[in-house]
Amino acid sequence: MPEFLFSLVVLILILVLAYYTTKWIGKKGSMQSGSRMIKVLDRVMVGQDKMLMIVQVQDQTMLVGMTSHSVQKLCDIENADELILQAKTSDTDFSSILNSALHEGWAAKLMGKKKKGDDAE
Repeated sequence: MPEFLFSLVVLILILVLAYYTTKWIGKKGSMQSGSRMIKVLDRVMVGQDKMLMIVQVQDQTMLVGMTSHSVQKLCDIENADELILQAKTSDTDFSSILNSALHEGWAAKLMGKKKKGDDAE
């Protein structure tokens, strides 16, 4: 019985330490990415160690290319406000995308069955 109790206490201690360690690592990661002057508006991976980013620094918006060895400004982006507005209006949440895909899928299946049934008559 004492061995079981000791094992239980050690397990609880490990879980508590794991929780606080991940919480601490999460705070460290968010502190590095938080900035008042520089905002990363969007990013996309184009290769294993290559990334394109749209970055806003005060009132300038630019496209930046990043690799594991370098960072390079590719071009300035004009009308960045319009670009951001288009991106926000075109984004939809996961549930609406899933619902539309399911409805389109079921509609296509039903239409396919009706066409087959029409051919049989």
